[in-house]
Amino acid sequence: MEQYAKSRALKSYSFNVRETHSHKKGKYSEKTEYCEDIFVFDIETTSFFYKDDLKPFLYSPGKPPEYWTNLHAGSLPYLWGFGINDNYYYGRELSEFLQVLSDFPQHMKVRIAIHNLPFEWHHLDFLHWDFIFAKSRHRPIKATCLEYPNIEFFCTYALIDRSLKEWGETLGVEKLDLDYNRMRTPKTKLPKKAYDYQEQDLRIMTAGLKEEVKEYGSIWDLPATATGAVRRLCKEMLMSNDDYKRYIKKLLPENWYQYGTSRKVFWGGYSHGNRCYLNVTWKNEDGKHGEHVDYISSYIAEMVSRKGFPCSSWAYAPKKLPDPAKDLEVKAYKLHLRFKNIRCECRNTFIPFSKVKAENAVLDNGRIISADLVDIWCTDLDYYIIRQMYTWGERKEEESEGVEVLEAWYAYTDYLPKSLVSILLDLFNKKTSLKHINDREYRRAKKRIDAIYGMCATSLLQATITWDINKELWDFDKVTAEQVEARLHKLKYWKDSRYFVSYDWGVWIAAWSRYKLLNDLIIPYDRQCMYSDTDSGFLSEDIDFSEYNAKVEERMIKVCKERGFDPELIRPKDWEGKKCVLGALSREQDFVEFRTLGSKRYCERRKENGELVMTVSGVNKEAVESLKNNINNFKNGTVFDKDSKEVSKLLHTYVDHMPDITFPDGYVSHQRRGVNLRPNGYRLKGEKTPEEIIQDIASGAHVSEYEKHLRGVIHDGTIY
Repeated sequence: MEQYAKSRALKSYSFNVRETHSHKKGKYSEKTEYCEDIFVFDIETTSFFYKDDLKPFLYSPGKPPEYWTNLHAGSLPYLWGFGINDNYYYGRELSEFLQVLSDFPQHMKVRIAIHNLPFEWHHLDFLHWDFIFAKSRHRPIKATCLEYPNIEFFCTYALIDRSLKEWGETLGVEKLDLDYNRMRTPKTKLPKKAYDYQEQDLRIMTAGLKEEVKEYGSIWDLPATATGAVRRLCKEMLMSNDDYKRYIKKLLPENWYQYGTSRKVFWGGYSHGNRCYLNVTWKNEDGKHGEHVDYISSYIAEMVSRKGFPCSSWAYAPKKLPDPAKDLEVKAYKLHLRFKNIRCECRNTFIPFSKVKAENAVLDNGRIISADLVDIWCTDLDYYIIRQMYTWGERKEEESEGVEVLEAWYAYTDYLPKSLVSILLDLFNKKTSLKHINDREYRRAKKRIDAIYGMCATSLLQATITWDINKELWDFDKVTAEQVEARLHKLKYWKDSRYFVSYDWGVWIAAWSRYKLLNDLIIPYDRQCMYSDTDSGFLSEDIDFSEYNAKVEERMIKVCKERGFDPELIRPKDWEGKKCVLGALSREQDFVEFRTLGSKRYCERRKENGELVMTVSGVNKEAVESLKNNINNFKNGTVFDKDSKEVSKLLHTYVDHMPDITFPDGYVSHQRRGVNLRPNGYRLKGEKTPEEIIQDIASGAHVSEYEKHLRGVIHDGTIY
């Protein structure tokens, strides 16, 4: 790894150019070359803090989070690295990177890969960004600047969806370690270890991009995101058929309102704890153990086997409730319902408070136990679950009493297209058979399976995130009804192939998965099911699901024969030679202790080895060591200390207006923007105990009506 300023390697480099485009500019013709070489970039920074005296100092353990929050945060780049295929160079002053950018031929288009573009982008404050593609504030995926419009920076993390360490593991290139909490500036004399650390990061990116280029054919053909890769694959297979093109056009929403109703009934996966087990430790009695079961590729199973996806235009329905005995897998309904005096009869609750308007609601971990009134948009499948778990009105005998159908739409249902199902079955077989055998291809198949659902559930239009080049601020524009109408018109009448899967399919994929989880597992085993999440459940008893799995396999085989697929595709063998039936319940590791504090917060002790395992959203698995091998320490108020070696959570602070800072070695920083990283802890927050919930019900606790800014609801021509 040599210093770039000395080598000026790009000045004499022989670039690999794929093609040349000629175009007229005034009286003259110009040509544009597209470079196929792999260029990677990375920076290393010092995160520091300062008070009003502008004297920088490092983070030190022992002080409370409030102490650091009240200080000024800063970030200083002290080393940058640049890769040209397999050649690597470095610089110390970040402004020196301008020399690299200037050495590229101006007529040649170039792509520079950065694994975490949001981090590096925020430090490149000497460039003026005129184009940014971002999905949220501070999270650009690709960007170009005014100074070098021929150069595009793009984020490989968005494409790979794995950390640099995980990416390196799949490539056989190990990521090195470096102590970040050191005061380093561009004047600091660095050990060889620091240069080796950065070069290894560049090598991981280079090796990974070579693999991606092999698959896609060109550095310019790489998709922006993991979902984009699958979109391209599915689009090529589906849109090659003219009949399919005409078919999918008919499934476009007729107008912004129809699209809005689909947005309203879109819910995510069901994740919830049985309220009778919240903040309570379950332990095995008389040698019994708990059972953890998991659906094998739940979303794929629904996409392959269900004849229940909206495959016609929507029609206004009479204001009557759908009947599962007649309508299930025949018609799909979008329903706007109003329940009066509704109450849950199960230990697990279902109706999400965030999706409704409610009066005098008693809540259980964000879901409604009871309410005087609930105004809700839902799919027919969600209504079928509600009717099993809740009662309303004065009497249970009359189902229609106490519920009013405010609005209803229906569409006829069918299977998903065979070509799409074929892709799913191929990926499912690769995912099953390659795990622990070919980790790279296994991860690729798994990633693509997840992305197919994401592709189906992608909105027609998303809120625009822009960077104001003059104010240097992020701006956010909501999607309006007029914009939706314009997009629908373009998709319907122009030769635009971006709409090749129905948004309603994504809505019903999630709905069918919820229906299966609730209808087949949670409701039948309401007392035993202590916690469930999307496609899995933790049960307080050992239950035999062999008969259930046999019926699942029978159904899957029947569908395969009906649609002309090889039945063996739904039951491939894993690395141990074990048959894995798509959609069946598989048995994970049994447990002898279990405790949950609510959604995405649970802890278990495995039966096999006595190991305590914790799952908390946003907290690393190793942090379980903070519980001192005592599951009862997994409770409301438990703090995972930011300074504990087991906790590896970092707080990102985006800094936009740093002053000039003079460091102890005399270096004066003129850096204005950056990202400060510091250790961050976590405090467990549990939901109410069963006793507290009972007290709420007895006292008639009131929760104010959730009226404004409901997610997915349309107000005044704007989709929130």
